[in-house]
Amino acid sequence: MSAPRLHLAQVPSSKGFVPQSDQEVLQNTLERLNSPTGSRCNITNTDIATQAVHLLGPDIPDDHATRLERQWGLHSNSKKLNVHSPHNVFFLKNDLRDVFDKSGFALLPETGIINDIYALSVYGPRERLYKKYYEEIKLWTYRFFVAQKDALSQFTVITDNEAGVYEEHTFPYRGLTITSHVSPLLVLVDLGLKLRHELHGPIWTLPSRQQGHLDEVWFQFAAIKNMVVEWMDGTPPATSASGLPIQPPTPAAVDEHDDGSHGGGNYKGGDDNNGSNNDSDDDNGGEGSGGGDSDYHSSDELYREGGGFGSACDGHCRYGVCDGRHGGGNGGRGPSLWDLGSEDDDEE
Repeated sequence: MSAPRLHLAQVPSSKGFVPQSDQEVLQNTLERLNSPTGSRCNITNTDIATQAVHLLGPDIPDDHATRLERQWGLHSNSKKLNVHSPHNVFFLKNDLRDVFDKSGFALLPETGIINDIYALSVYGPRERLYKKYYEEIKLWTYRFFVAQKDALSQFTVITDNEAGVYEEHTFPYRGLTITSHVSPLLVLVDLGLKLRHELHGPIWTLPSRQQGHLDEVWFQFAAIKNMVVEWMDGTPPATSASGLPIQPPTPAAVDEHDDGSHGGGNYKGGDDNNGSNNDSDDDNGGEGSGGGDSDYHSSDELYREGGGFGSACDGHCRYGVCDGRHGGGNGGRGPSLWDLGSEDDDEE
């Protein structure tokens, strides 16, 4: 059998950390000693040829670290963000770490955790983020999301549990979950920064049809990206009159680049029967109707062939994710591309 091939986009990253100086070697040793799982790979459970991975790079500027401390309530508890703590550091085999650093895959918290962090970021109190997700070292369950189809789709990931039972996982790794001590806050920072660079590029859209088990997460990606950008930029999250948009997919636009053509009204307001105007100044447009086929991001469309009637919008939308109430909302749900995969896709 031929060796796996890797085709990786060169995405700048400082997540990986290879110690060079004596001080860095000492720090790396301490990280291994402090890690609840030692230096074992967090995916394969092996301790051969592993390296430390920093979700937030050790070279983070002080002002960025201070912003995160304030956003998460660490500042109110007289705590500092420690990028060398088990909250931020885990270990991977060398080949997996290289793929991770180049945005080949990401970890995903459970949906309930994402919703809770989002709610606390929007409504507060932010101190609860610290209390629930940073004060103590805990074990969390993460899903495995492949962002680059060619980076890992040819790999068979072999995991070894505590009972010595080996399991094989192949792309798209539907049954693969990871238990780790890294904080969901920092996992979301890593994911959000990757999304900031890659969300609308081909790297992040190719595997979508083959990872339909993560439907609700695709709907959340734009919100996660913008929430993390606000954390890093230090902008206090504003409240939303329309409630949390993070929920399982609805017949709605899924990010700020949607053109509103799903049928029924207008993405940002206005009274448009065909949903064709994306730049209306009217945030409280009336109901829209009709609407035909939508070709939103044709290779990565959540809902196609919209129609029917939308509802009036209250003019509020958090983190650029439309919750279906903007300017007539959207038409009825059409088939998902995840349900329309070709035979070639199934065979890959």
